Amino acid sequence: MAMKYYVIVLYIATLQDYGSSLVHTDTVIQCPVFCKCNRQKKTAMCNAEVPTKHHLTYIPRLPEYVTDFKFTGNRFPNVTKETLFNLTYNTIVTLTLQESKIKLIAPDAFVDLTYLQHLEINQCMDISPENISKTFRYMNKSLPWKLYFKNNNWRSLPQDMFTDLQGSSLQLLSFFKNDFTNIDGRVFSNLSHLKELLFTSNVHLKSISLKGIPESLTKLDLSSCDFDRIPSFCDENKSLVPSIINLNLQHNRLRKVNKTSFACLDNLKELNLNKNSIHTLKDNVFLHLRAIEKLSVSNQHKSLKRIYKFAFNSSTLKLLNLANNQLDIKTPDIFNYTPNLQNLNLENNRIHLQDTFIRRTFIPLKRLSNLILKHTGLSIIPPGLFPYLPSLRKLDLSSNSIQGWNDNPLVFGNITWLEKFYIRDNNIKLINKTSFPPMMLQNLQLIDLSVNDFACTCDLMWFRDWIKQPKQVRLLNWYKDFKCKYPPKMNGKLLRDYNPTPESCKEPNQIIAIAVSSAVVCVTVVLAITVLYKARWHIRYWIYLLRAKSHGYSAIGGDVDYRYDGFVVYCEEDREWVHGVLIEKMEKEQGYKLCVHYRDFDVGKLVVDNIIECMEQSRKIIMVLSNAFARSDWCQFELRVSQGRLFETNTDVLVLVMLEEINAKNLTSALKTAITTTTYAAWTNDNLGQTQFWDQLCSIFAK
Repeated sequence: MAMKYYVIVLYIATLQDYGSSLVHTDTVIQCPVFCKCNRQKKTAMCNAEVPTKHHLTYIPRLPEYVTDFKFTGNRFPNVTKETLFNLTYNTIVTLTLQESKIKLIAPDAFVDLTYLQHLEINQCMDISPENISKTFRYMNKSLPWKLYFKNNNWRSLPQDMFTDLQGSSLQLLSFFKNDFTNIDGRVFSNLSHLKELLFTSNVHLKSISLKGIPESLTKLDLSSCDFDRIPSFCDENKSLVPSIINLNLQHNRLRKVNKTSFACLDNLKELNLNKNSIHTLKDNVFLHLRAIEKLSVSNQHKSLKRIYKFAFNSSTLKLLNLANNQLDIKTPDIFNYTPNLQNLNLENNRIHLQDTFIRRTFIPLKRLSNLILKHTGLSIIPPGLFPYLPSLRKLDLSSNSIQGWNDNPLVFGNITWLEKFYIRDNNIKLINKTSFPPMMLQNLQLIDLSVNDFACTCDLMWFRDWIKQPKQVRLLNWYKDFKCKYPPKMNGKLLRDYNPTPESCKEPNQIIAIAVSSAVVCVTVVLAITVLYKARWHIRYWIYLLRAKSHGYSAIGGDVDYRYDGFVVYCEEDREWVHGVLIEKMEKEQGYKLCVHYRDFDVGKLVVDNIIECMEQSRKIIMVLSNAFARSDWCQFELRVSQGRLFETNTDVLVLVMLEEINAKNLTSALKTAITTTTYAAWTNDNLGQTQFWDQLCSIFAK
């Protein structure tokens, strides 16, 4: 029954459209049965897959509002002006013929579509460019034409392809996803008004000659092709494309760029080199791009290893994208010569963690408004940086290892200009009243703190109350992505379900406090004994420190001959790494002489005397820090003795090696002081990180 109904409807629709083709009428036309129309967008699409997979063999009448028509997936072997007659009832501006089994288009097929200026012939494998070129003779040359020939499996263009379009106002040509291997620019020489030439996704296209390309061209898209070298834009020092402002070379096989690669592109403003395999960016490589404003060199498949100091030497550059290169940024001055840079994306690269390095890298960027540092390995927010970036409006520190900033007033200072702040997916546990300056909160429009490890305790009550209050700043994703991590009983629960009150967070009352105090008094004797026992190493330290002073530390002079280059302090658990890695590298490869317990202590002498004397005979003291080190009483003793020497001699003798991240519960005051006041080299398991580790350690050791 349903099939009979569709046959009847199709038959009636065919009769109506056939009859209407004989004479123009004023009948109000509805959207045809097998089409989709949109009055607001003024579009109609007759697609074989909508709704019955019926293949149309003619073009039906369309509602009068339609100006954009797409005919796709139908059986339409020959196209003539009679075929397109029903479109003359409309003011058709855009026409798309796609995947319609077209074999032949009559030269005058489009002659009656007098308003047509956007033509697409796509996925028509049987149509040749020679056939298409014959239709150009009858086109309205005064209109600003745009022609798209996508995925037609074309391999070449005839030399006279566009002869009949000479003097036309054709502005855009797209040959997306064809099968060209090389392009001769002289094919387009007649198109004096051509602005955009697009060869996107011609995966076999290896070369293009730009001789003959119209000087009017402003955009050239060679993305997703097969170029292994950059085309030449010069002819005897004269530009072949003097008006070009946008060049897209994304997703090719480029490996090298040099100073001459972009010569004769004086007006180029936007250059896209993403998804290539470029190895290095040397000094002044973009020097010829005197007008460049946007430069993107992201996703270089891990091949980009070095950026030279003057690589981005440009006073016009406003946007720089270096994302997803996994590059270890070692040169802090690479942005010193981009004074007008406004947008910088360093996502998924590595930045040295020292405060001074970070400040030196970014402080010159006084006009920077958008800074993206996602996934850059940051564990701190460097103090004294953002107050020196007066134009910064958007800051993204997401997907790092930031635990907080201890309410350090130097981190944000009196910053009032920041509008959007993203710090999601870090290790932040606590936000309180002093985390952000009041003036900063008043001017923020958006903040993203989602996917952090919040500690849902009473210390978070201010933040929980602040979330509930009406405010100007938009707190992104807080309702579903703010979750508790601590304490364990709250792990995984939504922050919105944690509702502490002043009553539940009150301190114990006075009676309870007195009872507790009384209990403390009752066990004073036990505690005193315990304290004396636990402090035995501190007491012993002061005794031995007095003994050391009786020996006397000598001032370290530049001409002192030390017995050892370094005295190594480590715990037994780390012995394998010290002997198998550190000593192998520093003694056998670098030529240093180290003092280690098992090998260099004098037999029969007190351990403490060995420690003090060997430290005095060593130029540096190397501390191999780990959780086992932090728990070792002997290691803590040696740490204090070394700090005693530091204070007595006022010299930089300590060299800290961070073998692993030390848990907060294991941090003693002496160890915390050493870590926060002394630059340390952090050991890592990946090869790139180890290279950086040895460079840093040898640099510190050589001072």
